[in-house]
Amino acid sequence: THSYRRPQHDYMRLATTALSSFARSRRQFHSRIRLSGSSVNLLRSVIAVTSNPFVPTTRYALCASKITTTATKQGEVEAQPLPKRARMEEDTDPTANLPAPPYTLNGGSPVHLPLGALCDSLASEDKLREASAELSNELSAVVARARGSAGGWAEGAAVGSESAFDEMDTLMRRCANLEVGADGRPARRRGGINWRMEECVRALVFRGFIATGKFPALDPVLVRDEEYLLGTFGAAQDLVGYAMGRAVALDFASVSMARDAVNDVLAVMLEFDLRNGPVRKRYDGLKYALKRLETISYELSSVRGPTDAVRSVVSRIHEPSFDAVRVRMEEFDAKRESIIKRTRDAQKAAKHAIFALHRNDPTAASSKLEHCRALLHDELFPAAASDPALRYGALAAAAEEYAEAALFFTWTAEGRLAPPSEMPSLTPEEYLGGLCDLTGEIGRVAVARGTARDDEGVGACLRANVAVLGAIEGIEYFPQRKFKGKADAVRQSVQKL
Repeated sequence: THSYRRPQHDYMRLATTALSSFARSRRQFHSRIRLSGSSVNLLRSVIAVTSNPFVPTTRYALCASKITTTATKQGEVEAQPLPKRARMEEDTDPTANLPAPPYTLNGGSPVHLPLGALCDSLASEDKLREASAELSNELSAVVARARGSAGGWAEGAAVGSESAFDEMDTLMRRCANLEVGADGRPARRRGGINWRMEECVRALVFRGFIATGKFPALDPVLVRDEEYLLGTFGAAQDLVGYAMGRAVALDFASVSMARDAVNDVLAVMLEFDLRNGPVRKRYDGLKYALKRLETISYELSSVRGPTDAVRSVVSRIHEPSFDAVRVRMEEFDAKRESIIKRTRDAQKAAKHAIFALHRNDPTAASSKLEHCRALLHDELFPAAASDPALRYGALAAAAEEYAEAALFFTWTAEGRLAPPSEMPSLTPEEYLGGLCDLTGEIGRVAVARGTARDDEGVGACLRANVAVLGAIEGIEYFPQRKFKGKADAVRQSVQKL
C-alpha cells in the first residue's frame, strides 16, 4: 500500500473505502465511534500517501485527518501527525527535481564513421534508377502503340504505325547509352529496363516475321543475349494467336509458316546448354506453343486436304544470330563457373581471418586477409569486369565477407571503423553488407569481454555498434529492399549490448 507504483485511482479507492467504513460504524454506534482494525490500517495507508509528491492527495489527506481526529477524541485511534508535502520555494535549486542526463557506459569517446562519398554514390545510383524508370515507362507506352489496336497482332490486326517503331528504336538507343558504365563497358539494367527491352524485341521479331516470313536478327549492342532470347520466345507465343486468326480465314500457308518458325526456334535451342533461370523456364513453353500450332495445322488440313500439309525446308529464323548468342553464353558460363570456384577460396580465407581474430591471433588473420585481397583484386574483379552480371551473386558475397574481415581487423587493431575510401574496389552495396555483418562479430567479442567482467571492453563494443547504426540510419538513399534484414540485425545487436 505504500508503493509509489500504485496508480492514482487506487489511492482514491483506498480513501473511499476508509470513509465508507467510518460512516457505517457511526450509524451503528451513535454514542461511541468505533473503527475496525482493517479501517485503521486503511487510514494509516491514506495518511502515508500524503507524503508522495507525485499524487495530488490534498483532498484525501483532509478526509483522513478528520477521521483520525474524530477517532482520537473517542480514544480508539492514536493521533498520527500528517507529513507535509515538499514544496519548491523560490530559493530552491531549479535542477533539484530534474532527471539526470543519459548514462554513458564507462564514458569513452564516440566512434566516428564518415560515409560522405558512399552517400553521394548511392544518391547518383538513385538518380540513374529514376531516369531508367522514366525511360522504361516511355518504352512501355511505345510498345503498346506498336502492338496496334485492341487485340493487337495476335488476331492478325495491323501492327501499328511506322512512327511507333521509329520511336521505339530511338528509345532503345537511349537505353543502350544510359546503361554504360564510366569505363565504357555495359552496366546492369535498372528500373525494369530489361523487361521493356524484352517487350521491344518481342514486337520487332513479330513485325519482322510478318514482313519477311522470318525471325530477324537484332543489333547485339542494343539488345543483350537474354533479352533477345526471351523476346523471341514471346514472339513465338504470339504466333499461336496469329495462326488461329489465319486459320479462321483458311490461310493454311500462313499457319504453316508460323508452325515452321516455332519449330526452327525449338530445334536451334536444343544446342544450348541452359542453366536454371528465366531463359530455361520460357524455353520449356516453346514445345506447348508448337503443339498448339500443329493441332491447328492438323484441323485445318482436314478442310484443305493433306497435300497442303507439307513442311517447308526454308529456315524461318536467322541462325547466325542464334549461333553468336550461344557462343557468348557459353563463354559467360565458363567465366561464371571459374569465378564461383575461385570465389569460394576468397570467402574461405576471409572467414578464417575472422576466426583468427576471435582467437587473438592477428598474425594469422593478417595473412588470410591479404590472401583474400589478392584473390579479389588481382584475379576475380578483373575477370568480372567484362560483364556486370558476373559481379553479383557469389562474387558479391565474397566481397562482403572481405569487407567484414577488413573492418573487423582494423577495429581490433586500432579501435576505429575503416571508411569506404580504404576499400575503393568495393561497391557501396558490398561495403554496406560487410559493415552490417561487422556488428555480429563485435557482439561476439562483447560476449567474451562480458564473460571476463571487462566492462570497458563491452563499452567499446557498444560504442562501435552504435556508430555503425547511426551511420546507416543517416544514409538518405539506403537500399532498404536489399539490406532491411541486416539493418534490423544491427538494431538488435545494439539493444542487446
